[in-house]
Amino acid sequence: MLEAADNVIGVVTGSLGLRWYDVTVTGMEAHAGPTPMPLRRDALFGATHVMQEVVHIANDFAPHGRGTVGVVNIHPARATSFPAR
Repeated sequence: MLEAADNVIGVVTGSLGLRWYDVTVTGMEAHAGPTPMPLRRDALFGATHVMQEVVHIANDFAPHGRGTVGVVNIHPARATSFPAR
């Protein structure tokens, strides 16, 4: 059909395959305040390791590897502000 329409013919030299993962990282609510560091189970801290690993895996497959974390939902989303030091 491209030849019949006098269009330029192109050659496919690559393709893209996608994988999408939904990941749940669970922690404990006692990850702030007086809880000693060894007893904390901060899910967001753990999630940062997962996000970094996505980039490391993509880099392992350079130059064609790709990886990104598009959405992070935090529940319950609570913020605590502390005075600047």
